[in-house]
Amino acid sequence: MLLSVACAQPQATYTLDGDTEFGISFVGLADEASRAVAARHLPRLGVAITRLEADWGFREPAEGTYRWGPMDARMDFLQELGVRAVVTFPADAPEWLRERLEPARVNERSVALDGVGRRAFAAYVRAFLERYLERNPGVVGWVQFGNEWGSRTNYVGNGADLVLSQNAFYAAVKAVDPELTVVLGGLSVGWLAGLAAHDGTVVWFWDADGSVRTGDDVRALLAAEEARFAAGAVDETPLVRLATVLDEARYDWVDAHLYDQWEDFPAYVEALRSRLPEAFAGRIVVTEFGGPHPVAERHLSDAEHARMIERYIRAIDGLDVAFALHFRLVRSSGALHDRSGLMRPGLFGVVPLPAYDVFRRINAPGAGD
Repeated sequence: MLLSVACAQPQATYTLDGDTEFGISFVGLADEASRAVAARHLPRLGVAITRLEADWGFREPAEGTYRWGPMDARMDFLQELGVRAVVTFPADAPEWLRERLEPARVNERSVALDGVGRRAFAAYVRAFLERYLERNPGVVGWVQFGNEWGSRTNYVGNGADLVLSQNAFYAAVKAVDPELTVVLGGLSVGWLAGLAAHDGTVVWFWDADGSVRTGDDVRALLAAEEARFAAGAVDETPLVRLATVLDEARYDWVDAHLYDQWEDFPAYVEALRSRLPEAFAGRIVVTEFGGPHPVAERHLSDAEHARMIERYIRAIDGLDVAFALHFRLVRSSGALHDRSGLMRPGLFGVVPLPAYDVFRRINAPGAGD
């Protein structure tokens, strides 16, 4: 009797009652094997939205020369499966453009484009959309520029630089299709948690390294950044960076990334919503959610992780967000949240985890076992 209780798998008890659509971010579409996995499991999981990257460096390896073949295969696959995509255009550039920029405008993960670069980027965005909106109608549902731009690691420039590229991106998209929704690149959970702690709507949160942070910690950090700005050591403070982008960039919807502390998700979303311009009339989306925390909750078992999946979904379903994408289908050792997957790689293919069944029973209750 005790053995059967100990081995019992988590069972989903929650029934969706909001208007949020749930999907999966970055399901893996790079080759036939990964697409075969997605073709088998996305319908079982009730997933009709995913997210993919349209990396400029891969698509335009030489100036004016586009390589569409790998993206054609992804788009054809999604169209056949009936899945829409959030297409993220990373805040990076091909090597032929990177080498022309000043070193201060480039790091390993991003570039701050100059005027010439922004024109080249806009040309790529238009070429991409002109091809796939016609070739694969219905697949590209939303587009966004950059990802987790709050840090200089993910976006090397300042907020004013980002606004210039974001607005060039917005204009390029609308020139091709005025109705296509532009989503502002995602704000990381670290930013959202920090803002909520600053506002006093959460007491504490885990930092990326697993340490506990409080509102006092956040305010002390911001004060230190103000002092650095006053001394000329930095060209902006974090809150100025945030306000510059939210107030001056052009976008239709905004993206929030929600991880780990599910009970605080409402406070995280409200911290963002309260800082949006008064004229904002769009929706909030979540292109990444999941857990467990890669350090503080690393000890959790797969069964405990499955129980948390239900809590994440329950918390998000109660928020006014258009859709939320779980991160991700198959666990990846290269991701920060490396245990936030519904399956794991196995010797002979992927292996569903207990979280897989919980997600399926909530999102696709009519699917067969």
